[in-house]
Amino acid sequence: MRRNRSCLAKRLSENQNAGGRMEPVPNLPELKEIREFRKSGNSIRRRGGETDAQEEVPGEVQEVRGEKPCMKSWRMSARVINIFFVVSCIYVLFLIYGVSVTQYQYHDDGSVSAQRLSVDGIREKKEYEKIMAQYERCRLLYEKVLMLDYRLGAGQEDPLVLALKYESLLDDVTDLSVKTDALAVDMQYSQIKGMMASWIKDDIAVYLQNMSSAISQDSKEAADHAIQDKDRVYDKFLLITQSMAATGKKIQGAEISGIKGWTPERYIDGAIHSKD
Repeated sequence: MRRNRSCLAKRLSENQNAGGRMEPVPNLPELKEIREFRKSGNSIRRRGGETDAQEEVPGEVQEVRGEKPCMKSWRMSARVINIFFVVSCIYVLFLIYGVSVTQYQYHDDGSVSAQRLSVDGIREKKEYEKIMAQYERCRLLYEKVLMLDYRLGAGQEDPLVLALKYESLLDDVTDLSVKTDALAVDMQYSQIKGMMASWIKDDIAVYLQNMSSAISQDSKEAADHAIQDKDRVYDKFLLITQSMAATGKKIQGAEISGIKGWTPERYIDGAIHSKD
């Protein structure tokens, strides 16, 4: 500090002796500010390279930003393609389902047409299918009886064995009778239902009992009753079949091809030739 002060005093005396104007001498705080300013300037110069490098960054950012619209359009195109693919798959599945559930009507001239059903038509069709299912159970029982009659007449099996089989079918008759009585059908099918119930209880059941007794007991009286029962079973079941076919023709979409030409003779003939 003493050396700095002597230097300042010497400079002051020199200025006075020279007779010139006295230059202001900065005080110590101002000197510190000047030094700090110079240091900050140097630091700015040293960071000049970094500043230039930072100025180059916006150019790169602009390049990246220039690429974003292309990526965005590509992603949008991929999304549209995916959506189109999904919609196409759903549409194809819908077409396949429609073809699978659509019912077709086969005409006598060989042509085929799709069936169009209203809400009432669908309800009527379901009611008909309900009574049809019961008819098919009755016919299945009758077909078993027809095969026993054929085997007995052809002498293919011991009559006593066949007598037991006739009697065993009475269990099927009981089950079928209970299910027919419990069946709830529309009013227009009540008559057909009554015909089925009567055929089961009064005709096929009595026929099976008489056939079993005629063979196992060698009863001529039972055999005569069985012959009469056989004709009655045949006639009434054909009447039931004809009624089902006639009613089915009035129901749009009803499938009656399986019963339209069914007869006991055709069934036996088909069963015999299928075995051959």
